[in-house]
Amino acid sequence: MIHYMQGNLLQSRAEALVNTVNEVGVMGKGIALAFREA
Repeated sequence: MIHYMQGNLLQSRAEALVNTVNEVGVMGKGIALAFREA
């Protein structure tokens, strides 16, 4: 089942957060940058 929520993903109570990256591993924009800085 899908639950739609609003808020800060990086402050969620989820057991795991996964961010996929490309083969180069560059995390310079958007959600990838937020993951890198967290």
